[in-house]
Amino acid sequence: MAFLLLALGAGAAGIGHRYSASSTSEEPPPARGGSLQGQKEPSYLRMSVAPRTQRTTEGSLTGPAGPLKVEGREDTLVLEPLAVAPPEPSRQAEPSSQPSPPPGPKPLFVTYMVQAGDTVYGIAQRFGINPDYIVWNNPEISMDPDSLVIGQELIIPVGNGILYRLKLGDTLQAVALFFGIRVEDIVNYADNGITSPDQVREGMLVFLPGAAPPPPPPPARPSPTPAPTPPPALAAQPPSQPPQATTAAAPSALIWPVMGIITAYFGGAHKGIDIATAYGMPVKAAASGQVVLVAYGYYGYGNYVVIRHSNGLETAYAHLAEIYVTMGQTVSQGEVIGTIGCTGWCTGPHLHFEVYQGGVPVNPMAYLP
Repeated sequence: MAFLLLALGAGAAGIGHRYSASSTSEEPPPARGGSLQGQKEPSYLRMSVAPRTQRTTEGSLTGPAGPLKVEGREDTLVLEPLAVAPPEPSRQAEPSSQPSPPPGPKPLFVTYMVQAGDTVYGIAQRFGINPDYIVWNNPEISMDPDSLVIGQELIIPVGNGILYRLKLGDTLQAVALFFGIRVEDIVNYADNGITSPDQVREGMLVFLPGAAPPPPPPPARPSPTPAPTPPPALAAQPPSQPPQATTAAAPSALIWPVMGIITAYFGGAHKGIDIATAYGMPVKAAASGQVVLVAYGYYGYGNYVVIRHSNGLETAYAHLAEIYVTMGQTVSQGEVIGTIGCTGWCTGPHLHFEVYQGGVPVNPMAYLP
């Protein structure tokens, strides 16, 4: 019993010694069952502390005042607030110093498909243009409502004006003079994309504001027949000589571009003749000349060729399936320039053949043999 009391006394003395040594560096804990009310709670009681290890550690914790830096050993723990860099201000994208490119030119026309009950006047009113400009830009139709076919595609210009495809050798001065407008009217129309009258090229489509086609040339006046002269008095004649063979002058320098059946003649809105024949048949140049326009998908004309001749005439060939010539090429009379087809607006394979004199369409039958 005495030994047991002696051991308990020694243990109590040791505990007291340890408690005294540690009390120099920290406050004594409150009494068991006591309250912390009225006392300042140590800050480390509100922090989560990493377990102690035998080695020095560094890390970070989150405390009431923000992130903390931790350095600790087995019997040493130091908590310091971590320096936190302020958030970088968000940078907004600086506007580009280069100006945005200007918008491109708008289309010069739209296409419209004829519906049941449509008329030229009604279509023109719908698009806010003069009915004449629908007829002038669609050579296959006229003011006659019967000339419209359901499903037919029409070219509707953006305003009162004529769409013109520049041919080889054309100048804006000549085009303006022909259609009765000024060169400035063409150049100043922004959607034409023309900066100078000299910077145009063949095949280019231009809008001619306020233009009107010139009237057709007047028919040639027949030469007056001279009054017959009385026969001279009979006299002795030498023996007659056999008549000499003569060659009659051809009434025209053109030949037929293809042989077939004429299904539509010149007149009204129809500015040429239609020659129906088999698909793929060769189409020949009606006379020698220079190809001044080659256009694929040229509105209602489809694949289209224009040849300029030395006598001032131009011949046009439309609805071709194939085209064998190029712009600027010189061709001989009878040379094959393409084949019969049905491109553009057509109801069957045929050649739409036109003749122009001074830029005005004339009846091809007056020039063919």
